Amino acid sequence: MTQNRIQKWGNRRLQGTDIAHRKRTSSPSPCLFAFLVFATLMCGGCQSPLPPLPNPPGPKTAVRLSPGDVIKASYADETIPDQTQKIRRDGKVSLPLIGEVTAAGKRVIDFQHELVRRYEGQLESNEVLVTLENGMATVTVAGFANKPAAYPFDRPTTVYQAVMQAGGVSDYGSAKRGTAQ
Repeated sequence: MTQNRIQKWGNRRLQGTDIAHRKRTSSPSPCLFAFLVFATLMCGGCQSPLPPLPNPPGPKTAVRLSPGDVIKASYADETIPDQTQKIRRDGKVSLPLIGEVTAAGKRVIDFQHELVRRYEGQLESNEVLVTLENGMATVTVAGFANKPAAYPFDRPTTVYQAVMQAGGVSDYGSAKRGTAQ
């Protein structure tokens, strides 16, 4: 008797439910739909390139050496070990055989050419490679910035980047006016 009741209740359906039931079984699974959406987003995202930087640093960027920068002088002549030095406050570095040389205010390539000239005749091979190992510069952001302070930057940087590092312009400041009147 119990099985009869179960069969009767199991066979009972509300009117119009078999159509809905048939429609549900004929539709693709939601997992397939989610996978297709995910795959489309992933493939579409791979093809869109990032926009270029407004002023990207490159070979034409005139980065000049300044006090506090760390430079490395690598020598082709093996009799002199490579030198890694921090440019002193007076803008000079002390190098073997030639003594003190002013580095501050010069581009890296210009400083390298100067060293090649100075080592001429003193070494078997006067080739010298100068690289900027660490070019940290401290920028002080003051005025109507949200977080005015001194911020270290790996050069080159822009005024806009410095202001954004300081939390942007406060409610009392103006990004349009650069000077006080």
